[in-house]
Amino acid sequence: MDTRVQDERTKGCHAKPCRCSPFEAVFFFISKAKIFILIFWVIVFGFGLWLGPNFLSETSIEFAAPAGTPAYDAHKLLAAHFPEHAAQTPIAILFKSLKNESILTPFVKNASLYLNHTLPQNEFITAVLGYYTVVGTPLELSQAQFLGRPATRPTATMLLVLLSPRRPGSKMFAMLDHIDKAVAAVNTKPHKVHISSAGAAPVLRALKRGVAFDLLVMDGMVLPIALLVLALVLRNLQMVLIPLAAFFVTMMGAFLVMYPIAKYAIHIVSFAPALMLACMLAMSVDYSLFLLSRFREELKAGRTLHDATRHMYIHAGRIVLFSGTTLAITFLGLCLLPLQIIQSMGLAASISLAFTMLVSLTLTPALLLTFGRFFASDRVNRCCRTCWRYCCCCCRRRRRKPEERYIIKARGDEERGLVDSVVEERIEKERERQRRSLWYKIGLASTHKVGAILIFLAIAAMITPVALQLLHLRTSAGREYLIPMDSPIKATISDLQRYFTAGKLSPYYLVFEATHATAEHNQTVFCAEFYKLSHHFFGNLTRTAEYPVAQEDVQSIAYMMGGPFEFALAESLTDPQSLLYDLGGPYRFLLQHFTAGDMRYAVAIFQVGFDPLGDKLNGFVDHLRALIPRYFNDTTGYRCLVDGLPVQEKDAIAAIYRYFPMMVSVTSGVVFLLVSLVYRSLFISLRALVTLGMTICWTYGWSIIFFTTGLFEIHALCWFVPIMSFSIMVGLGLDYDIFLLSRVYEFRRMGYTNRASIVKGVYRTGHIITAAGVIMAIAFSGLMIGGIAVMSHMGFMLCFSVLIDAFVVRTLLVPSLLALAGRLNWWPGRMPRGAKDEMVMHEQSAVEEDREEGEAAPGPTGAPPPYSPVAADETEMKEFLAHRTRRSTLCGSFCEPGALGPCDDHKDPEPSAPPPLAPDEVTPLVHGGAPAEEDEDRPRPALEAGPAGPMRTGIQ
Repeated sequence: MDTRVQDERTKGCHAKPCRCSPFEAVFFFISKAKIFILIFWVIVFGFGLWLGPNFLSETSIEFAAPAGTPAYDAHKLLAAHFPEHAAQTPIAILFKSLKNESILTPFVKNASLYLNHTLPQNEFITAVLGYYTVVGTPLELSQAQFLGRPATRPTATMLLVLLSPRRPGSKMFAMLDHIDKAVAAVNTKPHKVHISSAGAAPVLRALKRGVAFDLLVMDGMVLPIALLVLALVLRNLQMVLIPLAAFFVTMMGAFLVMYPIAKYAIHIVSFAPALMLACMLAMSVDYSLFLLSRFREELKAGRTLHDATRHMYIHAGRIVLFSGTTLAITFLGLCLLPLQIIQSMGLAASISLAFTMLVSLTLTPALLLTFGRFFASDRVNRCCRTCWRYCCCCCRRRRRKPEERYIIKARGDEERGLVDSVVEERIEKERERQRRSLWYKIGLASTHKVGAILIFLAIAAMITPVALQLLHLRTSAGREYLIPMDSPIKATISDLQRYFTAGKLSPYYLVFEATHATAEHNQTVFCAEFYKLSHHFFGNLTRTAEYPVAQEDVQSIAYMMGGPFEFALAESLTDPQSLLYDLGGPYRFLLQHFTAGDMRYAVAIFQVGFDPLGDKLNGFVDHLRALIPRYFNDTTGYRCLVDGLPVQEKDAIAAIYRYFPMMVSVTSGVVFLLVSLVYRSLFISLRALVTLGMTICWTYGWSIIFFTTGLFEIHALCWFVPIMSFSIMVGLGLDYDIFLLSRVYEFRRMGYTNRASIVKGVYRTGHIITAAGVIMAIAFSGLMIGGIAVMSHMGFMLCFSVLIDAFVVRTLLVPSLLALAGRLNWWPGRMPRGAKDEMVMHEQSAVEEDREEGEAAPGPTGAPPPYSPVAADETEMKEFLAHRTRRSTLCGSFCEPGALGPCDDHKDPEPSAPPPLAPDEVTPLVHGGAPAEEDEDRPRPALEAGPAGPMRTGIQ
């Protein structure tokens, strides 16, 4: 059987099976099934486009204290005996006079009665309470609570829309639309009375709309800018289509997976989609930059499209896999925290990273293998440059002379000399380009012993005072962090706090239980002893000047109507034989709804006169819990638990920050273990933890300085921003570290010295890491555009982190530490003896790899051995590159970058018999220069070889 030339598409992995790495095996599978992979992702994109957007409507802002906290026990007791009080917080409808007139007008009365009749038609609305709607009901005694200040001439009133204990879920928007339509129907005098609504449900709707706007901004503004930066780095417009396709496929696939999770499994927080989109956008472009920059580099080294894709997958694919796995693990570390909001964000981000990594490692190589000629072609770039030359007079360039484009190929010594001159010129140009490179100079400066020490001391001096700001970290759980800046709900909440009690929408609940009740002794809360204890307790609570609570804002069976309620009067109002029984209807109604379990349980409600979720939250809850045992304890026979949204947030935040050190330890341990296993070095792992810690401390410090000075009308960070940003900063910082260290490790394994490998690594990756940092900063900047404070905090921290990491830590600090460590970098592993300096060009590695492949996989019996130099010197490198130059120009037409070889009309009939070159054969050069000649006496290298000696072409 004749030995023919191996097909270019199937020669990627023909070495001995024992020497194939897992990445080579996976790449071999991708090369065979590339069409099926493309079809699979097209199907995923189609289903995601159909069902994925439904994920946005299934998100919520459910907040509950974690199990084991006092708030969790209190809420469990409240929900068991008083489910109507454990329902969602009510929605307030505010009527405000725009002309500072009395609000008690016939228009307001008719509007209130209309809403009282219309709103309960919705299945999730139970009642509407207001100044006019409680008339003639048992709640008429509390009529004054619905009038705003001043009480003598109120200019505002409100309606409280009570919701059922059942959660509306996806029907919440329909319920809010029902309220909006009813309000719009009665708002016939907008010039005199302003009607607006506020509450937890409207805040959630405003948050979702803000998140949707953020998604639109990131898709419409941030994505094109990020792709433009990527195109400038790759210098190839066609390749920008690959990250664009990867991003949209990743987004639709991740949303498709999250839709059933959010609908049937767990509650996903409303701003999780914005975080997911930012991570997918940043990492899709980032991973595409890692892969495609390596692909271009391999093409420039003279590899074919197939081999360039294979080497890209083996080297850059390893980095993507390691980075994506580490990022996903760090996000999964958030699941260790005992709060479902944080767990849902960690799960959503992990799924996003997993999809991003999977798409990058399958779709990108499949596209390159299927449409390689299109992506590697330089026609679009040449067309753009031509248009630029002829359209912009000030930037015209000299057109290449015809004699520079064509050469006459001759035989003998003249041919060899011309080829040698081309190769020598190319090598010298590469060396000159390296000498002039800023990253090469930075690498030399940062690896010099004195320079490395100075860089380390300077960065440490800059970080230390900023990191000390961590001691002044302040967090808050206020609503202003969740409401968009331009939302009308913000003004409505401000008006409610102005005219009414500040804590009207976030009341506190006290659940009382008679603990000494037995079968023989029926102890209840309806007794003189409990009333006396309640009088003393609420009297003490309302007299605290630091935490104001008005007496009229307390509702209890023993304390109401602005003061204590005596037990003797309560007995008279509930005794049918009493003369006052007929007047006790409102009190009996209150007693029925505020007691349960044969009067063994009672509930009290009060509102505070300050922001219930503001800076006084922690202090007031601690004060309240310290006050309760003085009156309700085992001695008195009563137990009291505190519940309410403020209490649940306080306990949840405390539990999260209590578990946060454990999450940091677990994440650090995982990072240490992964880096140690990949690079077989303990010092590299310790160094990675140190540099990551410096980046995180620097970012936290500047965020505290930036946001706690009052520049943004806030004086604290949102409580969960430091938690969420930690995992992202660890993943992104380790991402850049892995990329730089992988190139250093690769050059060190090639035989470069320690300093040369660091310098070469910085030179090869400096511009890519910088571009990746800029792209990520652009991606995360979309979080700051929507006007949601919590997203702005996170966007600032992530942007600052990636820029500092890309421009300072990975560019200066890491190379200096690697240079100072020397041989200790790879301990306890071993490295080959370093004999090459930084001036040895990258093409040398290609020669050595070809020789190793040739030794590993000889051709079939009777076939000539593949061309592989036996010595890694510059002479044979020139010969090998000259051989590539001739092979890429056999067709006699313009050489296209990344061409797969000669056309069918000029292929060699036999691999052992290269076609003779005609004396007058005209051959184009790629970038000008003189042709090469070859001695007739010297045997010419075989143009076609066995499985391990593939045909070579590439971008010159």
